[in-house]
Amino acid sequence: MSPTIIMRLARAAPDRRPLSARLRPAGAVLSKAMGWPVRYWRARQHLAQLAGMTDVQLKDIGLTRADVISATALPRDEDPTERLALVVQERRITRGWRRP
Repeated sequence: MSPTIIMRLARAAPDRRPLSARLRPAGAVLSKAMGWPVRYWRARQHLAQLAGMTDVQLKDIGLTRADVISATALPRDEDPTERLALVVQERRITRGWRRP
């Protein structure tokens, strides 16, 4: 190590936060990683429900059959229901739809 790096490390203030506050970011990452299978399973259940709807029902909520099919091709770490919600929102904006 160069002398300037050693000097910077020596002058760095110690982290005086409680241990729980220092470990919180690691806990958040761990809980997100542990919860991934459950989130994936739920998202795929919702996608299966959408796939079971008729074309008329899908049109009522602003989707097409092609939207649902394309959502099945998304990577596993991406939530298909969030992507479909964005598709619906974009369509409503471009078509000038407003809530009653």
